[in-house]
Amino acid sequence: MEVRRGLEARHGIEERLDLYRRPEVRRMLYGMLSKGDAEFDVSTSTLLGSKDQALAEGMEKAGILVRSSSGSIVKDPATGRSMFMVELVCPYCKSSSITREEMLEHRDCGFIGRLSEFTVRGNRLYCPRCGRPATKTSIRRIGIWFRCRRCGQTFHKPEVAIYDPERRSAVPLEQLEIVDRIRYEINPELREEIRPILDLYSTVESRLSSMGFSLEPLGSIKGISGVTHEFDIMIHAEQVSLGIDVLICEDQERLLQSLLRLVTKYFDLMGMGVRVLLAVAPRPPSAARSMISSTNLGNLIMAEADSISGLMKETEAKLTRLSPSTM
Repeated sequence: MEVRRGLEARHGIEERLDLYRRPEVRRMLYGMLSKGDAEFDVSTSTLLGSKDQALAEGMEKAGILVRSSSGSIVKDPATGRSMFMVELVCPYCKSSSITREEMLEHRDCGFIGRLSEFTVRGNRLYCPRCGRPATKTSIRRIGIWFRCRRCGQTFHKPEVAIYDPERRSAVPLEQLEIVDRIRYEINPELREEIRPILDLYSTVESRLSSMGFSLEPLGSIKGISGVTHEFDIMIHAEQVSLGIDVLICEDQERLLQSLLRLVTKYFDLMGMGVRVLLAVAPRPPSAARSMISSTNLGNLIMAEADSISGLMKETEAKLTRLSPSTM
Protein backbone atom coordinates (compact mmCIF):
# COMPACT_ATOMS: atom_id res chain seq x y z
CA MET A 1 0.00 0.00 0.00
CA GLU A 2 1.30 3.46 -0.90
CA VAL A 3 1.11 6.26 1.62
CA ARG A 4 -2.13 7.99 0.70
CA ARG A 5 -2.44 11.73 0.40
CA GLY A 6 -5.72 13.54 0.83
CA LEU A 7 -7.21 10.64 2.79
CA GLU A 8 -10.87 11.30 3.52
CA ALA A 9 -10.75 10.81 7.27
CA ARG A 10 -11.05 13.17 10.19
CA HIS A 11 -7.35 12.98 11.04
CA GLY A 12 -4.15 12.46 9.10
CA ILE A 13 -2.07 9.32 9.33
CA GLU A 14 0.41 11.18 11.56
CA GLU A 15 -2.23 11.52 14.31
CA ARG A 16 -3.41 7.95 13.86
CA LEU A 17 0.20 6.74 14.09
CA ASP A 18 0.27 8.05 17.68
CA LEU A 19 -2.35 5.39 18.41
CA TYR A 20 -0.96 2.63 16.19
CA ARG A 21 2.34 2.76 18.08
CA ARG A 22 0.56 1.74 21.30
CA PRO A 23 0.67 -2.06 21.85
CA GLU A 24 -2.86 -2.16 23.31
CA VAL A 25 -4.24 -0.46 20.19
CA ARG A 26 -2.50 -2.95 17.92
CA ARG A 27 -3.80 -5.87 19.99
CA MET A 28 -7.37 -4.58 19.73
CA LEU A 29 -7.13 -3.96 16.00
CA TYR A 30 -5.62 -7.39 15.35
CA GLY A 31 -8.47 -8.92 17.32
CA MET A 32 -11.06 -6.98 15.34
CA LEU A 33 -9.48 -7.90 12.01
CA SER A 34 -9.64 -11.58 12.93
CA LYS A 35 -12.95 -11.72 14.83
CA GLY A 36 -15.00 -8.75 13.64
CA ASP A 37 -16.55 -5.97 15.69
CA ALA A 38 -15.65 -4.91 19.22
CA GLU A 39 -18.53 -4.55 21.64
CA PHE A 40 -18.68 -2.69 24.96
CA ASP A 41 -21.30 -2.06 27.62
CA VAL A 42 -21.67 1.51 28.80
CA SER A 43 -23.93 2.84 31.55
CA THR A 44 -25.35 6.35 31.39
CA SER A 45 -22.62 7.72 33.63
CA THR A 46 -19.83 5.14 33.90
CA LEU A 47 -17.62 3.35 31.41
CA LEU A 48 -18.12 -0.28 32.40
CA GLY A 49 -15.75 -1.40 29.65
CA SER A 50 -12.96 0.40 31.58
CA LYS A 51 -9.65 0.65 29.70
CA ASP A 52 -10.73 -1.05 26.47
CA GLN A 53 -13.85 1.10 26.20
CA ALA A 54 -11.88 4.31 26.77
CA LEU A 55 -9.34 3.13 24.20
CA ALA A 56 -12.07 2.46 21.63
CA GLU A 57 -13.50 5.95 22.18
CA GLY A 58 -10.08 7.47 21.51
CA MET A 59 -9.77 5.40 18.33
CA GLU A 60 -13.22 6.56 17.28
CA LYS A 61 -12.19 10.21 17.71
CA ALA A 62 -9.15 9.55 15.52
CA GLY A 63 -11.34 8.01 12.83
CA ILE A 64 -9.86 4.50 13.19
CA LEU A 65 -13.10 3.02 14.51
CA VAL A 66 -16.71 3.87 13.77
CA ARG A 67 -19.81 3.00 15.74
CA SER A 68 -21.74 0.44 13.77
CA SER A 69 -24.71 0.02 16.10
CA SER A 70 -25.91 0.43 19.64
CA GLY A 71 -28.61 -1.12 21.77
CA SER A 72 -29.10 -2.09 25.38
CA ILE A 73 -28.79 -5.13 27.64
CA VAL A 74 -29.55 -5.91 31.28
CA LYS A 75 -26.76 -6.34 33.80
CA ASP A 76 -26.63 -7.35 37.43
CA PRO A 77 -24.79 -4.46 39.16
CA ALA A 78 -23.88 -6.75 42.08
CA THR A 79 -21.86 -9.16 39.93
CA GLY A 80 -21.35 -7.29 36.64
CA ARG A 81 -22.73 -10.27 34.72
CA SER A 82 -25.08 -9.92 31.78
CA MET A 83 -25.61 -13.59 30.89
CA PHE A 84 -28.63 -15.14 32.56
CA MET A 85 -30.85 -18.20 32.30
CA VAL A 86 -34.53 -17.47 31.77
CA GLU A 87 -37.31 -19.88 32.77
CA LEU A 88 -41.08 -19.72 32.37
CA VAL A 89 -42.73 -20.72 35.67
CA CYS A 90 -46.19 -21.33 37.05
CA PRO A 91 -47.59 -18.17 38.66
CA TYR A 92 -49.16 -20.29 41.44
CA CYS A 93 -46.42 -22.69 42.61
CA LYS A 94 -43.39 -21.22 40.74
CA SER A 95 -42.57 -24.59 39.14
CA SER A 96 -40.91 -24.58 35.73
CA SER A 97 -42.58 -27.90 34.87
CA ILE A 98 -45.26 -26.45 32.61
CA THR A 99 -46.77 -27.35 29.26
CA ARG A 100 -48.09 -25.11 26.52
CA GLU A 101 -51.01 -25.81 24.22
CA GLU A 102 -52.99 -24.00 21.58
CA MET A 103 -56.56 -23.00 22.39
CA LEU A 104 -59.01 -23.73 19.56
CA GLU A 105 -62.61 -22.78 18.85
CA HIS A 106 -64.87 -25.06 16.81
CA ARG A 107 -67.13 -22.59 15.01
CA ASP A 108 -69.74 -25.22 14.10
CA CYS A 109 -70.75 -25.79 17.73
CA GLY A 110 -68.91 -23.09 19.65
CA PHE A 111 -66.70 -25.44 21.65
CA ILE A 112 -63.51 -23.86 23.02
CA GLY A 113 -60.74 -26.06 24.35
CA ARG A 114 -57.13 -27.17 24.23
CA LEU A 115 -55.74 -28.94 21.18
CA SER A 116 -55.21 -32.11 23.27
CA GLU A 117 -58.96 -32.30 23.92
CA PHE A 118 -59.71 -32.81 20.23
CA THR A 119 -59.76 -36.38 18.96
CA VAL A 120 -57.35 -37.39 16.20
CA ARG A 121 -58.52 -40.05 13.73
CA GLY A 122 -56.38 -40.57 10.69
CA ASN A 123 -55.17 -37.13 9.63
CA ARG A 124 -58.20 -35.23 10.97
CA LEU A 125 -59.28 -33.57 14.20
CA TYR A 126 -62.74 -34.19 15.63
CA CYS A 127 -64.57 -31.92 18.05
CA PRO A 128 -65.04 -33.52 21.50
CA ARG A 129 -68.48 -31.87 21.88
CA CYS A 130 -70.25 -32.44 18.55
CA GLY A 131 -68.07 -35.16 17.09
CA ARG A 132 -67.85 -33.48 13.72
CA PRO A 133 -64.51 -32.97 11.93
CA ALA A 134 -62.67 -29.73 12.62
CA THR A 135 -61.81 -28.38 9.16
CA LYS A 136 -59.73 -25.39 8.18
CA THR A 137 -62.87 -23.30 7.79
CA SER A 138 -64.56 -24.50 11.02
CA ILE A 139 -61.58 -24.24 13.39
CA ARG A 140 -60.09 -21.03 14.77
CA ARG A 141 -56.94 -20.62 16.83
CA ILE A 142 -57.64 -18.20 19.65
CA GLY A 143 -54.43 -18.26 21.68
CA ILE A 144 -52.08 -20.18 23.92
CA TRP A 145 -52.83 -21.81 27.27
CA PHE A 146 -50.42 -23.16 29.87
CA ARG A 147 -50.77 -25.94 32.43
CA CYS A 148 -48.55 -26.70 35.43
CA ARG A 149 -47.64 -30.34 35.86
CA ARG A 150 -46.93 -29.89 39.56
CA CYS A 151 -50.06 -28.15 40.85
CA GLY A 152 -52.39 -28.77 37.90
CA GLN A 153 -53.35 -25.11 37.54
CA THR A 154 -53.99 -23.69 34.07
CA PHE A 155 -53.18 -20.13 33.15
CA HIS A 156 -52.93 -17.81 30.19
CA LYS A 157 -49.51 -16.31 30.93
CA PRO A 158 -46.55 -17.77 32.87
CA GLU A 159 -44.16 -15.72 34.95
CA VAL A 160 -40.56 -15.11 33.88
CA ALA A 161 -37.85 -16.19 36.33
CA ILE A 162 -34.27 -15.01 35.82
CA TYR A 163 -31.39 -17.07 37.20
CA ASP A 164 -27.68 -16.47 37.55
CA PRO A 165 -26.21 -19.71 36.11
CA GLU A 166 -22.97 -19.36 38.08
CA ARG A 167 -24.53 -18.68 41.46
CA ARG A 168 -27.56 -20.88 40.65
CA SER A 169 -29.86 -18.38 42.25
CA ALA A 170 -32.79 -16.27 41.16
CA VAL A 171 -32.17 -12.63 40.30
CA PRO A 172 -35.08 -10.25 40.92
CA LEU A 173 -35.99 -8.33 37.79
CA GLU A 174 -35.99 -5.04 39.71
CA GLN A 175 -32.36 -5.67 40.69
CA LEU A 176 -31.17 -5.59 37.08
CA GLU A 177 -30.16 -2.37 35.38
CA ILE A 178 -30.33 -1.47 31.71
CA VAL A 179 -27.02 -0.44 30.14
CA ASP A 180 -26.20 0.73 26.64
CA ARG A 181 -24.27 -1.58 24.36
CA ILE A 182 -22.05 0.02 21.74
CA ARG A 183 -20.47 -1.86 18.86
CA TYR A 184 -17.44 -0.55 17.01
CA GLU A 185 -16.03 -1.63 13.68
CA ILE A 186 -12.87 -0.64 11.82
CA ASN A 187 -13.37 2.34 9.55
CA PRO A 188 -13.71 0.79 6.05
CA GLU A 189 -11.70 3.68 4.58
CA LEU A 190 -8.70 2.74 6.73
CA ARG A 191 -8.60 -1.04 6.40
CA GLU A 192 -5.92 -0.88 3.69
CA GLU A 193 -3.84 1.36 5.95
CA ILE A 194 -4.25 -0.51 9.22
CA ARG A 195 -3.18 -4.02 8.24
CA PRO A 196 0.22 -3.01 6.72
CA ILE A 197 1.04 -0.80 9.71
CA LEU A 198 0.16 -3.56 12.17
CA ASP A 199 2.28 -5.98 10.14
CA LEU A 200 5.17 -3.49 10.14
CA TYR A 201 5.26 -3.34 13.94
CA SER A 202 4.71 -7.10 14.21
CA THR A 203 7.59 -7.80 11.83
CA VAL A 204 9.95 -5.54 13.79
CA GLU A 205 9.00 -7.15 17.11
CA SER A 206 9.25 -10.70 15.73
CA ARG A 207 12.63 -10.06 14.14
CA LEU A 208 14.08 -8.53 17.31
CA SER A 209 12.68 -11.32 19.49
CA SER A 210 14.13 -13.98 17.18
CA MET A 211 17.53 -12.29 17.57
CA GLY A 212 17.30 -12.70 21.34
CA PHE A 213 16.61 -9.08 22.23
CA SER A 214 14.27 -8.09 25.05
CA LEU A 215 11.71 -5.56 23.81
CA GLU A 216 10.41 -2.52 25.62
CA PRO A 217 7.36 -1.06 23.81
CA LEU A 218 7.20 2.72 24.14
CA GLY A 219 10.53 2.65 25.94
CA SER A 220 12.06 5.91 27.11
CA ILE A 221 15.50 7.27 27.92
CA LYS A 222 16.77 10.58 29.27
CA GLY A 223 18.92 12.69 26.95
CA ILE A 224 21.91 14.93 27.61
CA SER A 225 19.56 17.88 28.09
CA GLY A 226 17.65 16.06 30.81
CA VAL A 227 14.59 15.62 28.59
CA THR A 228 13.08 12.12 28.55
CA HIS A 229 12.62 10.79 25.00
CA GLU A 230 10.21 8.02 24.05
CA PHE A 231 10.60 5.47 21.23
CA ASP A 232 8.04 3.19 19.64
CA ILE A 233 10.22 0.23 20.62
CA MET A 234 13.47 0.01 22.59
CA ILE A 235 15.92 -2.83 23.06
CA HIS A 236 18.93 -2.97 25.36
CA ALA A 237 22.17 -4.87 24.80
CA GLU A 238 25.18 -4.99 27.11
CA GLN A 239 26.73 -1.63 26.31
CA VAL A 240 24.22 -0.01 23.98
CA SER A 241 20.51 0.53 23.46
CA LEU A 242 18.53 0.75 20.23
CA GLY A 243 15.49 2.96 19.85
CA ILE A 244 13.10 2.43 16.94
CA ASP A 245 10.71 5.04 15.57
CA VAL A 246 8.18 4.77 12.76
CA LEU A 247 7.34 7.93 10.82
CA ILE A 248 4.66 7.94 8.12
CA CYS A 249 3.40 11.22 6.65
CA GLU A 250 1.03 12.09 3.82
CA ASP A 251 2.32 15.64 3.46
CA GLN A 252 5.93 16.45 2.54
CA GLU A 253 5.99 19.64 4.60
CA ARG A 254 4.76 17.82 7.71
CA LEU A 255 7.25 15.06 7.02
CA LEU A 256 10.06 17.60 7.08
CA GLN A 257 8.77 19.09 10.37
CA SER A 258 8.52 15.64 11.96
CA LEU A 259 12.02 14.72 10.81
CA LEU A 260 13.39 17.92 12.34
CA ARG A 261 11.75 17.07 15.65
CA LEU A 262 13.13 13.53 15.60
CA VAL A 263 16.63 14.62 14.58
CA THR A 264 16.64 17.00 17.57
CA LYS A 265 15.73 14.05 19.79
CA TYR A 266 18.46 11.86 18.32
CA PHE A 267 21.06 14.61 18.64
CA ASP A 268 20.24 14.82 22.35
CA LEU A 269 21.17 11.14 22.68
CA MET A 270 24.58 11.38 20.93
CA GLY A 271 27.41 9.87 22.96
CA MET A 272 25.06 8.07 25.35
CA GLY A 273 25.33 4.60 23.86
CA VAL A 274 22.00 4.85 22.07
CA ARG A 275 21.60 3.94 18.42
CA VAL A 276 18.43 4.82 16.53
CA LEU A 277 16.57 3.12 13.71
CA LEU A 278 14.10 5.40 11.94
CA ALA A 279 11.61 3.75 9.56
CA VAL A 280 10.15 6.47 7.36
CA ALA A 281 7.67 6.57 4.47
CA PRO A 282 7.54 8.06 1.96
CA ARG A 283 11.20 8.65 1.21
CA PRO A 284 12.31 12.06 2.57
CA PRO A 285 12.80 14.85 0.02
CA SER A 286 16.26 16.18 -0.77
CA ALA A 287 15.87 19.10 1.68
CA ALA A 288 15.27 16.64 4.51
CA ARG A 289 18.22 14.52 3.47
CA SER A 290 20.50 17.56 3.48
CA MET A 291 19.27 18.55 6.92
CA ILE A 292 19.92 15.07 8.34
CA SER A 293 23.38 14.90 6.74
CA SER A 294 24.36 18.27 8.21
CA THR A 295 23.81 16.99 11.77
CA ASN A 296 26.38 14.17 11.39
CA LEU A 297 24.21 11.77 13.37
CA GLY A 298 26.49 8.76 13.66
CA ASN A 299 23.93 6.94 15.79
CA LEU A 300 21.17 7.03 13.13
CA ILE A 301 20.14 4.16 10.83
CA MET A 302 17.38 4.92 8.34
CA ALA A 303 14.99 2.57 6.54
CA GLU A 304 13.10 4.32 3.72
CA ALA A 305 10.39 3.36 1.23
CA ASP A 306 7.47 4.91 -0.60
CA SER A 307 4.96 2.36 0.66
CA ILE A 308 4.29 0.79 4.04
CA SER A 309 4.79 -2.73 2.69
CA GLY A 310 8.10 -1.63 1.18
CA LEU A 311 9.06 -0.01 4.47
CA MET A 312 8.44 -3.29 6.27
CA LYS A 313 10.92 -5.08 4.01
CA GLU A 314 13.54 -2.33 4.30
CA THR A 315 13.22 -2.21 8.09
CA GLU A 316 13.52 -5.98 8.40
CA ALA A 317 16.62 -5.90 6.20
CA LYS A 318 18.25 -3.24 8.42
CA LEU A 319 17.42 -5.22 11.55
CA THR A 320 18.81 -8.43 10.09
CA ARG A 321 22.24 -6.83 9.87
CA LEU A 322 22.11 -5.85 13.56
CA SER A 323 23.49 -7.87 16.45
CA PRO A 324 24.65 -6.99 19.95
CA SER A 325 28.21 -6.85 18.61
CA THR A 326 27.37 -4.57 15.65
CA MET A 327 25.22 -2.25 17.71
